[in-house]
Amino acid sequence: MQALFGFASPANVFSLGRCRPQLAARRKGTAFMPTQTQSSTTVTEQPPRRGVSLAPFRLHRHGDYQSAYKAARKQSSPSMSYFYRVRPAELIDTATPRIGLTVGRVLGNAVKRNRIKRRMREAVRLHLDLLPQSIDVILHPRHFVAEMEFSRLEAEIVTIFHRIASAVHAVSEAQP
Repeated sequence: MQALFGFASPANVFSLGRCRPQLAARRKGTAFMPTQTQSSTTVTEQPPRRGVSLAPFRLHRHGDYQSAYKAARKQSSPSMSYFYRVRPAELIDTATPRIGLTVGRVLGNAVKRNRIKRRMREAVRLHLDLLPQSIDVILHPRHFVAEMEFSRLEAEIVTIFHRIASAVHAVSEAQP
């Protein structure tokens, strides 16, 4: 089979756990930590160092985006624009903040857009605790976010989240 297709036979593919512990650990989603024993190197399984996933905190449905656009005015910062709305009590399915990212084709090809989204997701994930509960936020990055220093991007996300939190707090105090 190797001669026909130019790659290893299925028997070799399934035995990666014995010959390449790094690949086996990567497939299991664990970190590869070699430890020296008397005769060979073994794999110690540890949880991956990824932290909290952003998946439960994302806006998923088109209707959620549309209602956030209707309920909010466009806000701006130096490298992105953003919209936010406080979810009404009858629409609260989870009391967590939800984030939406929109990166249009105007910002570049798919590689550049995906890079922007990855950087934005990571910056948002690191500072998600700054947002109040039950709020929807949509972020529209500008084209230079792809080349911007990550620390500057993080600082801008923190500034935006603080602005949103203070605005929501001011509105909640004004209401009886």
